[in-house]
Amino acid sequence: MDFKTKAIALTYIKHGETSIISKILTEKKGIQSFIIKNIRSKKSKKKLNCFEPLQQLEITCNYKKNKALQYIKEVSVINFQNVAFLDINKKLICLFIAELISKNIQENQLDNELFNYVWKQRELIVSCSKTSQNFIVKFLYNLSAYLGIQPNLENINRPFFDIEQGCFVNIKNLNTLEEDESLILKNFILKQDSFICTKEKKSLINTLFLYYESHGYKMKSLNSPIIIDLLKK
Repeated sequence: MDFKTKAIALTYIKHGETSIISKILTEKKGIQSFIIKNIRSKKSKKKLNCFEPLQQLEITCNYKKNKALQYIKEVSVINFQNVAFLDINKKLICLFIAELISKNIQENQLDNELFNYVWKQRELIVSCSKTSQNFIVKFLYNLSAYLGIQPNLENINRPFFDIEQGCFVNIKNLNTLEEDESLILKNFILKQDSFICTKEKKSLINTLFLYYESHGYKMKSLNSPIIIDLLKK
């Protein structure tokens, strides 16, 4: 069955001498893996930069249920912006988000709200003259709502944040952040657009990584530790 859909390129690997296998987040079918034949050959009409991290696409593919690999028949770029021409911070953010989504969202899991969120974030990255200091922290925190693990803020005035329970508590235990770390998280939640210093940014990213890990998401397995370190600066 042929279908056309908006899509967001995530990652790709080389396949054979001239092809690639690309993991793509689609609006209509969730994440799918596609084989794109001969795209690395000089005669190919399709361009490899179509499949750079977070590139926005419209694709037509021949979809076969229960197939591990689908085939793209046509592809066009929407809002083209070559990642190579983005500033280094934007490039790192695109690489990080693409890997995070590709490793933590199951294939064939349709979620239009998640798709629209990632699509909008890509537009923000490209359109702004400079990404804010808070961008990656805001992305991670707000993504938690689409994954169903958003922290419970009912008792946000309590001093400790419990990583396992996802809420603020009165009494420190083995699963709570230190009080100063909890305060940094609390201040960020209440004022997401306020300036955060490098020390606070590192604390927030570490906290959110720990939070995601405790809820079953693969943060330690990401292949971009250097990228993550740079994003903390």
